[in-house]
Amino acid sequence: MKANVLTVEDLANTDPALIIICTQPHNNLYTASELYIVHSLIISCTQPHTNLYTASELYKLYIVHSLILICTQPHTNLYTASELYIVHSLILICTQPHTNLYTASELYKLYIVHSLILICTQPHTNLYTASELYKLYIVHSLILTCTQPHTNLYTASEL
Repeated sequence: MKANVLTVEDLANTDPALIIICTQPHNNLYTASELYIVHSLIISCTQPHTNLYTASELYKLYIVHSLILICTQPHTNLYTASELYIVHSLILICTQPHTNLYTASELYKLYIVHSLILICTQPHTNLYTASELYKLYIVHSLILTCTQPHTNLYTASEL
């Protein structure tokens, strides 16, 4: 790898569970030491960014279990650990089964704002517990568009 930066060819030799998709220019991609990425994480950036996540930021975000992060608006940097105040139409999509959903108070704790959408395409059975917030286990076939604080979640029929 040139300058220890991943190329398309390098990705072909990387763990197949890891996919990084960049459809616009970036100043840099992950270095080999930054591959603390697990469980089929896909990062798709559809607008220019000056940086992708650093290894320490990815680790602090606890990105696990087939979480997909898609940023549809330009940013000067992607999120640091302290920037879990999620903004700018960030979409989180999870494609693996989970057993829990968020409660309303837990959603508020996540500071979900500015048209955040959470989508899961596999079945779930319960609401998230507080201890599961850090795991970002997204929710049961549910789309949440949270532009203001909410006191409760939508039921399936209300979607």
